[in-house]
Amino acid sequence: MRRRLPPALQQRDFALVWSAILSMRFAENMIAVAVGWQVYAIRKNPLDLGLVGLCEFLPLPILALPAGNLADRMPRRLIAAISLTIMVGVAGGLLAVTVADVGVVWPYFLLAGATGVASAIGWPASQALTPEVVTVDLVPNAAPSARSW
Repeated sequence: MRRRLPPALQQRDFALVWSAILSMRFAENMIAVAVGWQVYAIRKNPLDLGLVGLCEFLPLPILALPAGNLADRMPRRLIAAISLTIMVGVAGGLLAVTVADVGVVWPYFLLAGATGVASAIGWPASQALTPEVVTVDLVPNAAPSARSW
């Protein structure tokens, strides 16, 4: 039996937003692994991996409320675009630092922190985009926790 896409994913705008959010989260995780890998390759110290995780996590609780407020007051697409631009900048910075074969870890910690900032700013705005791109009757189906799929 062939299954059809959920009703929300049949709408072009929501499918684009959904795939963009999925791609951004995937890229974010890839960057986190790459930063951790590079830091471990330089110092071979497992504690540094924990510090990378801390640099990625710390902006989340600090910026959670301001980012939610920002998502309510500014255009959400703009905030999501800014978050994506920061992530692209982090990826470019990671490339530059890696190619330069830097022997210190502090640039990687800065990149990890920037990843956390981009995630903290972009998450509330990207989650709030759903009601803007689907019809009112499909919002429950488009919500991430919807069981109606």
